[in-house]
Amino acid sequence: MFNVKNGKVTWCPEAILISNKDGLEGKTTIKEYNNADLKILAFGDSFTHWNQKGYTWPDLLQENLAKILDVNVSVLNYGRGGYGVLQMFDLAEAKIKEHQPDLVIFAFINDDLTRGRWWTKTVNIGGYTRSLCSSNKEDFNLKIASDMYYIVNPSVDLAWCQKSLGSSESNQWGLMAMSPPANGPVMT
Repeated sequence: MFNVKNGKVTWCPEAILISNKDGLEGKTTIKEYNNADLKILAFGDSFTHWNQKGYTWPDLLQENLAKILDVNVSVLNYGRGGYGVLQMFDLAEAKIKEHQPDLVIFAFINDDLTRGRWWTKTVNIGGYTRSLCSSNKEDFNLKIASDMYYIVNPSVDLAWCQKSLGSSESNQWGLMAMSPPANGPVMT
């Protein structure tokens, strides 16, 4: 994820969001989970969702428990940036029924107790994956209820970001066929 302000790259961190083939943050896939001896679901906000140096805390929990217990442990990470506890519970209701875990963990901070609900939906627009955000789970009308807050563009990588960082050129988006949000992160 890179930050862009007024058409210029302003921040190039290492990857903070890495999804597995099931679209979940973290390393464990649903197939691996289904074959585990100890099955855990983790729900939380961005602290659960984001990774540092390739790991989320549920990844580290899985590795440590597997070593300590000497069994095959799998933790599915259902952390979502910006979620409050009400949304965590909504998501958990469906996922607990689906996955039948041995243990469920809710990780939250004080702010999560008062956060309003919001929903995201991923769509393809002009060949690029875009994430839409809405306060109404039924209405993702592009002109009214949604806010495009990031674009997924596989051509934009860390090397591109570092080359573009500090450039005097105002349009860093030449390799894109569509306009990104004026300010906001780009997911790679």
